[in-house]
Amino acid sequence: MVLSMFVSILFLLCHSAIAVTSSPYSAVTALDKYGNSVQLKNAREAATRYGMPVVAATCTEGVVVVSVHKPRLGILSQPTLIHTLSLHAPPMGIVCTGIKADAKWLVSTMRDYQKRNWESYDLKNLSSKRSQQVSAQALLTFMGYNRDKELHDGLVVDSEETWARPLGVQSMLVSSDGPITLVDPSGTSQHFNAQAIGKNSREVNAKLEERYEPHQSVQEVQQLLVDILKEVFDDAGNDSELVVDILTPDGIERIRIRNQRS
Repeated sequence: MVLSMFVSILFLLCHSAIAVTSSPYSAVTALDKYGNSVQLKNAREAATRYGMPVVAATCTEGVVVVSVHKPRLGILSQPTLIHTLSLHAPPMGIVCTGIKADAKWLVSTMRDYQKRNWESYDLKNLSSKRSQQVSAQALLTFMGYNRDKELHDGLVVDSEETWARPLGVQSMLVSSDGPITLVDPSGTSQHFNAQAIGKNSREVNAKLEERYEPHQSVQEVQQLLVDILKEVFDDAGNDSELVVDILTPDGIERIRIRNQRS
């Protein structure tokens, strides 16, 4: 009798623990009722809702990238918006927002590929199209997509970190002589003259649609992007700062602007 009661109590405890700790998991191939990938939707949401707000726009001299940053007390953190992918001028880079560990993996993977090309073929710079292809393959590789049966282009991403899930990252490829290439977690891409990613990006993009005009100077584009971010993130506080990276054929200039509210 005592043994029977003990077994019953143990079963109830185990069942309760399983109920509390278990969480729903969706495979990469799982689709919602609209036929969209559930995991890709979650990856986009992670970048859009929780990622660092970043806005970029082309100008006559290159591209301007701006973000709102709130330094943590006791931590010396100076975020780098544009991570360079080229070894000499003209510079090319990638801008990421979303899950930091995922963004770090993507940047590291693309830099490793660039290094292998330099060592093997003395190619110090990849073309914009090639960088776009490498970025797409890296995203698909991490998602567990198998290209073995495809007639693909021979691009290989050397990594043992295949987690069978999309990266929770939105990224943009930027250069001084071309449009901004937005890369989705699925590996698909679109080209823009101005685009925002990360937190509140929908609101920022709406303001860009109304106010951005191509073929402006660096100063004009920088002021426009700063003004838009100040309007959208008016509650950021005096302890925040605006981080500006300006990419031109000569290199990358980094500027920090203290947020002063009236």
